[in-house]
Order: sequence, then structure tokens, then C-alpha cells
Amino acid sequence: MRWGIIGSGTIVTQFVNDTRQLNDTELAALYSRSAEKAARFAAQHGIGKAYASLQEMLADSTIENIYIGVPNNLHLDYVLQCVAAGKNVLCEKPMGINQTQVQTMLQAAKQNHVLLMEGMWTRFFPVMHTLRGWFADGTLGNLRAANISLGYNAIAAGETATWRFDLKSGFGALMDMGVYGVHFALDLCGGAAPTTIQGAAHIANGLDYYNSYLLNFGGKLISASSSIVNDTDLTAKIYTDKGEVEIGAPWWYPTDISLSLISGEKRTIRFPREADGLHYEVQVFEQCAQRGLTECPLSSHKNSLQAIAIMDELRKQWHVRYPQDDQA
Repeated sequence: MRWGIIGSGTIVTQFVNDTRQLNDTELAALYSRSAEKAARFAAQHGIGKAYASLQEMLADSTIENIYIGVPNNLHLDYVLQCVAAGKNVLCEKPMGINQTQVQTMLQAAKQNHVLLMEGMWTRFFPVMHTLRGWFADGTLGNLRAANISLGYNAIAAGETATWRFDLKSGFGALMDMGVYGVHFALDLCGGAAPTTIQGAAHIANGLDYYNSYLLNFGGKLISASSSIVNDTDLTAKIYTDKGEVEIGAPWWYPTDISLSLISGEKRTIRFPREADGLHYEVQVFEQCAQRGLTECPLSSHKNSLQAIAIMDELRKQWHVRYPQDDQA
């Protein structure tokens, strides 16, 4: 399938490199707000054509899918333009700034009969398929609780002037890192909405720099923490009435999963690391597009709405507001 790309930053570089793992995927075009940067990036990465105009790229009828890899505050406008042009869209997480934006995007995709999927890559790794299988076949029994951490010290990495710390771009720890934990909790609990949501955060310059939250899914307790100012152990632990599971670090790119049951059974399964791992979600996205689906079962519209509703509630508790919230 032929792809057009919006953006030219780090995540787009990973997307480009990872799609090289797929034989039938062609990176046909790239658009960036900087024509010079677009041309340089396309030449460097062997992308068919660089566009200085998004509308010109969208007018190319041979391009079937669009990948959007830009800061959060730009997602809404680009998604709406792409789906209006009849393109299938894979949009980086989080899909939108708030529920209003996500609902607007999903409605536009539905009206234009195109596939729109939030790029929550953690859902597509072999480790996650294994975990779901253990729950499905009864190996793990009933979920009781899980603990998830995801933190990155962006200050130590010299990134204080980047989008991670930019209120207008719609970031902070929750929307940058914590979104993974929210989706992981929804995955574990079958997409159901939590009955209660509780959180605490350290706020600086209007943003959550680090946080912790507890999602109660009718007695299934999922606790998570995220940070843009601290490195954490990056593990995920799941507890059931039959035992426990640990997904090794970094759990957001998992290559090993260990099972330890009360019965004494122990298992560890390891998967080879393949590039940065974005190709797993791209492969599933293409399969959905080829089948004519308008949403992906593994990263459904319901999940995107549930996730942003949880994050909206947490931000409300922490008094974190983006400029876009005033437009909702």
C-alpha cells in the first residue's frame, strides 16, 4: 500500500525505518510545514516525493493511507483534511487533545467512510497477543490488579525546550507517557470504562511533570505512573487469582513476558526485537484498510474515546488545561 506522511521528526524517522520491514508498503510522499525540511528528509530516507502543500499530497489519488506524526495540537486539523480527501489515517497517540476533538475526528471519518486509527503501538506487539491469549484460555484466571510505570527524564536529556514541556502543544507527562498506561489498562479490562478515576500530579508551568493514577474497573485495580522528569523501571506487572505476570522493561516495547502461577508453573517467552516496532501496527492497519474496515478491532474508536475521557478527567482533577480546551 502507498503511504503519505505528515511530519519529519523523531517518530516519523522511526515510522519510516520500521516500515522497511514490510515488503508491500511503499512510502510515496511526505509533507512538512517546512518545504526545505520535507525535501531533505524525503531525500535522506528514500521517500518518493516531498510536498510543500498538504493539499497537493492529498490530491494524489494513488496514495491510500496517511501517517500523522506531529505534535498533539496539530492532529485535529490534519486528520480532518485527510479524511475529507478520502484517505485512511493512522494518527499518533493521543488522537486528540480532548474528547471533543476525538469525537469530531471519528465522526468525520465515519462520514467519509475511511479508516481512522489511533497509533497506540503497544497493543500490537507479540507479547500483548500472548498476554491476551493467557487470559482467554484461562491460564491466568481473573484479573485483580496491575502496576505500570513509564517515565523518561527529558530534562537530563536536554529536552526542556521541546514540545514535551509545551502547554500549547498539548503535552505533559500524561499526554506524552501516561497515555500508554491508560490504553494498557483498557486493554486488560476489555475496553470497559473505569468505575472510578483517581489521580495526583506535580504541576509546573501549567503541565503535569509527573503523576500517579488509579483506575478501578469494578474491583480490578490498575495503578500507573508517568513522568517526563524521571526515568522509571519501565516494567508492567499483572496480578490475578492464579498468579502473576511481568512484562520486562521496556514494557512499551516488550520482548519478554514471564508467568508465575500459584500452582508452581513458571514460563518465560522471549521475542526478538525488530527495529523500533512500529511495523506491527502498520501491518495490522494495512490489513484493516484492505478489508475495507473503518476501525481496527485492536485499536477501536471506543478505546480511543474511553482513553481520552479518562485523561480529560485526570487533567480536570489536576487543573491542567490546554488552550484547545477553551474551544471545546
